[in-house]
Amino acid sequence: MEHRSMRAAYFLSRGDHIGRPFEDAIFRGLFQAGFDRIDIFAPDPASQLDGYPGRFAIHPIEYRLAWLRREILAARWRSYALFLGACALPMAFAGCLAFRSRKPLVTCCDEIYTGRVPAALGYWGTLARFAMRHSALTVITDRVRCALQRDYAGLPSDHRFVENPCCFASAYDGPSKTEMREQLNIPADEFVVSFTGEPHD
Repeated sequence: MEHRSMRAAYFLSRGDHIGRPFEDAIFRGLFQAGFDRIDIFAPDPASQLDGYPGRFAIHPIEYRLAWLRREILAARWRSYALFLGACALPMAFAGCLAFRSRKPLVTCCDEIYTGRVPAALGYWGTLARFAMRHSALTVITDRVRCALQRDYAGLPSDHRFVENPCCFASAYDGPSKTEMREQLNIPADEFVVSFTGEPHD
């Protein structure tokens, strides 16, 4: 029996998110589920992806109404078996294209945006939350965040969450904590606080 190729379209908020542990696990999950190819749409996308040669295509995107108007009726979107979108603005675009193509949609929720840190304003925020409510499931980093995402997006009580911790699929092989302290000239008994991300007012 001839194998039918399956492709997924994944919309990211930033090109430099490609290759992070969260996305890496989603890529691996899609390939294990039988997908042959993943098309990634992101502003200023990275030029290449290591680890899965030949199984990706990377496309630049403008998260603007003009881009969506130009693309919404294109026949190529019907060739995808699945659409995925990051929170929150990419989800609005993934949702529109999934609905137009009548294909399933998945929310990839590594960040949860609230009113204090809006990632999609006005009708884009409304459209993103609408898409989240109609997605088949939400991939989330930790189940303790489910209630927050459910409240933000207005998800139904039976909405399905799949936990995807932000860790690499392969074992860590970098320097030990002791070695890192030595490299950074930090005493062994010095208390260290670290964080990632960007602070907001």
